[in-house]
Amino acid sequence: MNEKNGINQTYARVYNNKLVLTKLREKEMSGTLIGQELNLSNASVSSIIKDLLEKNIIKISKIESKTNVGRKQVYYTLNEDYGLICVISLSDKKARIVLSNIKEEILEDVQKEFNQYNLVTIYEMILKTKSIIEEKFKDIPLKSIIISIPGRVNDKNGQLQLSKQFDNSLFEGENNILSLFKRYFNCEVKIMNDIVLKSYGERAKGQLQNDKNALLLHIDEGIGSSFILNGKLYRGEDGYAGEIGLFRINNEYLDEIVSLRALREKLKLDSTNELITKYHQDKLIFETCNQSGRILGKLLKDIQEFLNLSKIIITGRVTFFGENYLKLITEEVNKAYKPAEINYSLLSENSDIIGGIYKAVNDLLSERSEICQPIMANER
Repeated sequence: MNEKNGINQTYARVYNNKLVLTKLREKEMSGTLIGQELNLSNASVSSIIKDLLEKNIIKISKIESKTNVGRKQVYYTLNEDYGLICVISLSDKKARIVLSNIKEEILEDVQKEFNQYNLVTIYEMILKTKSIIEEKFKDIPLKSIIISIPGRVNDKNGQLQLSKQFDNSLFEGENNILSLFKRYFNCEVKIMNDIVLKSYGERAKGQLQNDKNALLLHIDEGIGSSFILNGKLYRGEDGYAGEIGLFRINNEYLDEIVSLRALREKLKLDSTNELITKYHQDKLIFETCNQSGRILGKLLKDIQEFLNLSKIIITGRVTFFGENYLKLITEEVNKAYKPAEINYSLLSENSDIIGGIYKAVNDLLSERSEICQPIMANER
């Protein structure tokens, strides 16, 4: 019985540690305010704060007194020097290395364009990341790396199953992306699908913060999507759910009709930038792109009838087509019995970066992490 009580008390402490960290993630707070909002005793809050200060995950942000007498109020916040988060985005031919602290404040953002990702490209990203950290942040430990990539990523083993932008050798043998990063960085490394990370970004900082049933649709060089159903991100058995580009319309994959790559090739244009510019100038290009948009809208209308979503958010460079393109998609979806609200993302190309940082901090502050485990008396 005593052993069971001890287990229950330990779990309660871990859970309370997480609650306190979640509150401090939102804003700086005093111990008194934390206790009031979480309904914890002064003794419990004091013990938790002491643990978290010893682990260096939080710090004192200010001490103030509202009167000249009495006890001063001590405020706490997450310690930005606790550790670095690195998100590396390898999507849509533009690579980004972004470093953040656990307050989700971006410290560094480096970008470079690549036509294809191969072993040389990945080594260049690794060396650049190490260089930035050693030159600017050598006193802050790197806690996590999340690599955002397009294509099918197996949630169970991190393997990439499908992507035209990557050399196949990067996902097999000793020189696969995951092994290379783990070899050079002493921290947790994860590979995640870029659309999944964009969904985290929209749920954390974007337009899906309060939606329990929604669709995030990314249209750029290819097409990807992510469904939020009953308040949870739906990934399917292995993490492959959301490959909306593989829907077939008149014996063609949707990706071959709607993606910017497909439109660019059909119109014999040299670049996506040229496609976007001429969409606003050339009548034929305008009508061709809009026709593909209507096809997309009709499919989204069928999905809406099936899933009864509250919101559909569109991301990617297709958003540069502007309101005309969005309007005609909306017209088709509005033919559903109960239409969904459709908008372009307000996070633009930053959504997977925001989502990656958010996910990494979530993992760091989770109940499973060392941070939330209480420090025992004999460890002090």
